[in-house]
Order: sequence, then C-alpha cells, then structure tokens
Amino acid sequence: MTEAEFEAMTPHRYYLALRFFNRAKEEERRHSVEMTRVIVTTYANTYAKNPKTSHQLWPLPWDREHENNQPLLQEGEMTKIATRIWQKD
Repeated sequence: MTEAEFEAMTPHRYYLALRFFNRAKEEERRHSVEMTRVIVTTYANTYAKNPKTSHQLWPLPWDREHENNQPLLQEGEMTKIATRIWQKD
C-alpha cells in the first residue's frame, strides 16, 4: 500500500483491512501451534505407556470451537504429517 492509498482510505476500510490482516496472522499462528502440537504428541506418545490424543495432551482454546470437539486432524493424519516434517531435516 502506498502512502497516497493509505491517506485516501476511509476509517471503515482501514479497520476492515486491519481486521483481515489480523485474521490472517491468527490463522498462521494457529497453524504453527497445531503443527507443534502434532510433533509434541508424536514424540510424547513414542515413549508413553498410555498414549493420549493431542487434544488430551495439549488442549488449546480453539478446540472448543469445533463441533463435538472433533480435532482438526485425525490422529493418523498427525502422525503422517509429523513423519514428513522429521524426514525433511
């Protein structure tokens, strides 16, 4: 955005743009935390006698937002993702 575009912007458009920017940043943060949770759960369950799901091991505030507390990813999918991440190193 140029300085001229910013100066021409109405307060409504400014706050709307700010809202969408913040929403995009929040989605990036959630994705990073979810991927961290996948890795932590996979690592912890490797050595655990009683493995737990990622939502039991590390509950997050937005888990309650989903219907019937259904996880964003199923446990098998999380293991596949964690394996792919570890193989990249």
